[in-house]
Amino acid sequence: MMQFMSIFKLVVVLSLIPNLYALGEETTKTLPGNTIEATTASRESYILEGKLLNIEGKYWVVEDMVSNQHRIHVGTKTTLPQSPKQTGDSIQAVVRANGLALLIQ
Repeated sequence: MMQFMSIFKLVVVLSLIPNLYALGEETTKTLPGNTIEATTASRESYILEGKLLNIEGKYWVVEDMVSNQHRIHVGTKTTLPQSPKQTGDSIQAVVRANGLALLIQ
């Protein structure tokens, strides 16, 4: 039983190492206007709802419900809607804390 508990503790500690590595790395960069761009190693995600203001190459600028602007990265693995979005459209996006969009509707 003692051997099992030792192995269990080791597994728990080893599973925390990637999370400890990311601590303290989260920063936000304020761009012109109210635009916020998050940069972090964290894998946590959130849902962003708002209006598409601009498409700048692989980055989309979205204004949320309280008029904050978010610059999200649309990568090759981002799931996009079937019909293309245009400036002024309402969108919902699942975005990682590092700004990468996982899904846009």
